[in-house]
Amino acid sequence: MPLKLNSETPVVGCEIILIGSIHSNAGHVIPDNLLNFNWYRLQNQERLICWVHPSKIATFQCRACAVSGKSVKETFHCCVKCYNDHWLNHHKSHLRVTASLQTTNVADHGYDCTCSSCSAFDVSPTFDKDLLVNKNAKAVHWLWVKVGDLKTYTPTIEDFGYRLKLEVVPTISNAGIPLAPTELKTNHVIIAPPPRYMIPITPLDCFSNNFNLESQICAARPFSVLSYNVLADMYTMTGKFYHCPAGALDWEYRRQSLLREIVRYEADIICLQEVQSDHFEDFFKPELQRFGYSAIYKQKTSGLFTYKRQYTYEGCATFFRCDKFRQIEKYVLEFNTIAQELIKSLDEDRSRSMMKHNVALIVILEAIETEPLCDTPIHRICVANVHVSADPKFTDVKLWQVGTLIEGLERIIAHSYIPVLICGDLNSFPRSAAHSLVVNGKVDRMHEDLMETPDDIIQHLKLSHKLPPLASAYSSFSRPANGDSKQRSMMNPNTMEPRFTIARPDFRSAIDYIFYTEDMLRVRSLLELVHVGFAIRDTALPSALWPSDHIALMAEFSWKTRSKNQIADTRPKAYGYV
Repeated sequence: MPLKLNSETPVVGCEIILIGSIHSNAGHVIPDNLLNFNWYRLQNQERLICWVHPSKIATFQCRACAVSGKSVKETFHCCVKCYNDHWLNHHKSHLRVTASLQTTNVADHGYDCTCSSCSAFDVSPTFDKDLLVNKNAKAVHWLWVKVGDLKTYTPTIEDFGYRLKLEVVPTISNAGIPLAPTELKTNHVIIAPPPRYMIPITPLDCFSNNFNLESQICAARPFSVLSYNVLADMYTMTGKFYHCPAGALDWEYRRQSLLREIVRYEADIICLQEVQSDHFEDFFKPELQRFGYSAIYKQKTSGLFTYKRQYTYEGCATFFRCDKFRQIEKYVLEFNTIAQELIKSLDEDRSRSMMKHNVALIVILEAIETEPLCDTPIHRICVANVHVSADPKFTDVKLWQVGTLIEGLERIIAHSYIPVLICGDLNSFPRSAAHSLVVNGKVDRMHEDLMETPDDIIQHLKLSHKLPPLASAYSSFSRPANGDSKQRSMMNPNTMEPRFTIARPDFRSAIDYIFYTEDMLRVRSLLELVHVGFAIRDTALPSALWPSDHIALMAEFSWKTRSKNQIADTRPKAYGYV
């Protein structure tokens, strides 16, 4: 395998890994101890970064400002939009340039003056003219500066805006002739997006005259849950992500970004979808155990034959902090197994459409109190981690899978006071039949998703449920009372869901959710959403900055107070596959 780096576009703080090996003339692999590794940074005296956005590389310079005697740094912008957005301030510099150019023969200084801003009456930029190009500009002196001598290298903030080079030099020779070194160069080092923060949520009933927040929330510790489709490596070879550099799709690169992101959120419960079985065992499980998590996994019932010439499986993985929760019970749902009885009455084509190999992983967790008292009630929660069928042609199948999950939850928590969390990738748009069943408690038989569904399928679909009312956690951002206009602008006002949780070249939409029992839990805070500008900066997700085509969702909850009757029974019922 020829040498390559795991990323062509390095990111500050993300380790660059060398992949492949060097062979001698005889065809033997040269071991690392017989190789010298030298990392270099290509730099000049001035770092080319945006004056307005210091975390972005400059790609655009206005020479008019430079001629005016203004600091050269202030002439750089990351893009034309940046230049346009800050035009009013920028134009003040051009007015000063006007006076200078009107009294100076600029041609004598090597400049072409076709600059529309030479008129003091200009009030808007004209991008194809608004540049003074220096014909006689001196060549910039670039220098390769050594920054490392190990096989791997982690870029620092000092590398931002510069290109890197790895030189691999064999220390052995062939008949006295040294083997030629191998050089690998990168694109400019970039900075990761700013960290996402938790945004506090104002309680819905806080404006009531007799509202008392302390009386509404019990003494049990709040907890947080993260839901994230991490994009299984097996699906990156399908050609769907042609926009993404090959190095940024490489699992060795993505897994480090995923782990950093997941650990940074410090969630008490983590629900991951599209976790490859081998990556669960050799990466996610051991790595998250190091941070104090217990792990549970359920793979799909069918795999994909990959380039490794073997079947590869993915599934749902749930993790929880050992110091916050203990596991009481586990259940798994295999949708194709449950569908076996249903398909007996269907024709071959419809039977095939129902036989999807998706799964759901359900776990009952009990909160561990730091200072338990004799009268402290037990707090348990039912967490469902699910990944629903992605086939857009069969929205009725999506509804059947979601309905089957809800039916299982009804049996598990029947006659007990246990709040429910449904986390995952439903592959269903807001207001779809599947989404409506969850948040409305029912779905109309005449819903557009069911218009072409035959009666022999309809009779097997769950069109209503008996769970306590469920709500989407992120709908809290749509409430004007929360006062966060930035987050509200990233919500769809018609659906009260995020504008997107997945961003591919062909579509963007919300398909990932965190649903919760509204009568028993209160949303305290939500992980801020991602602005669409970040998502489409490199066309779509994933990219060198974003390791998955989905974004992570996270909510923090507090427990609502319970009556003595509600405290009496928090025992789950026996149901499903254990």
